[in-house]
Amino acid sequence: MDVSLIICTYDRHESLRQTLRTACELTIPDGVNWELLVVDNNSTDATRQVCESFKDRLPMRYLFEPKQGVSRARNLAISRANAPLLFFTDDDVNLDQEWFCNLWDAVQRHPDIGIFAGRILPLWEGTPPPWLTSRTQSMLRLACTCLDLGDGEQIVTRIGHGPWGASMVLRKSILNSELRFNENFGRCGGRHFHLRGGETELIRRLYDSGHQGLYVGRAIVHHRNPPSQGTEGYVFRYYRGAGKTEIRLQEIPVDGRCWLGAPRYFWFKVLKHALQYGLWRCTRPPEVWLRAEIEMAKNWGRILELRRMRTVSPERSGLQPSHSSQAGAQPRS
Repeated sequence: MDVSLIICTYDRHESLRQTLRTACELTIPDGVNWELLVVDNNSTDATRQVCESFKDRLPMRYLFEPKQGVSRARNLAISRANAPLLFFTDDDVNLDQEWFCNLWDAVQRHPDIGIFAGRILPLWEGTPPPWLTSRTQSMLRLACTCLDLGDGEQIVTRIGHGPWGASMVLRKSILNSELRFNENFGRCGGRHFHLRGGETELIRRLYDSGHQGLYVGRAIVHHRNPPSQGTEGYVFRYYRGAGKTEIRLQEIPVDGRCWLGAPRYFWFKVLKHALQYGLWRCTRPPEVWLRAEIEMAKNWGRILELRRMRTVSPERSGLQPSHSSQAGAQPRS
């Protein structure tokens, strides 16, 4: 076995069906043996039936992870994968026909690199709202799941340049029984859907321990963005989750006098950016008021996460490494 292609899914059987249809069209290099692992992360819909309907067209293995959390699902896939190369993608993308082939080619040409980032382009289902223009796209690239550094290749050593789980390759040899996705991070359905950071936390530890990544611009997936993601409410919820994730990853300093469980300056920032947003929403261009909304949301998320951490143990708070993240470098403080 050469490649294990991994898709984790939760309650999106129709979206998964569309992704699997594009997987059927993949160009597979001659002589390459591969398997497709679909991890059902405790879905309540027709996910299993959709998987069964593709078993005659794809080399699929269906796995079930009853405990919700995308990081748990990915860890299950890693433990059950038969191949030394782990290709990751999501259940809401269209795979370019040459995606697999181009990633395979890059992996073969760079045997000293253990992490590969594919190109992720947004695909809007319907017409995005007027304020979602090219001028605001750069600040919304995470909410729209976009990673576009051009069509070439470049070495990546920092998180801002990926990879993201929609198009990512890891050599299984750079992982071990302890080095896995930290299960305190990553989407977890329901009200924790916008809590991210699973890839970021693991890739950071790999980068900090000396591994390099390679961005492969020809390995393209198209991330489907439904109309519901083209709303200000979605943007606010996404960046509120991003603020919570920053606290868990210890990406920003947390000190100074506290009000109601969070430093005063976070409260001041929420108030400042809320006022800016209210004043600018109808009077300034989108790139101005949208930045204020994003900062308001992120700081509110930071406050919520700090208040949550006051009520849980250090291990459950996410600030202390869990069993699955004790090996390798620790997140920056």
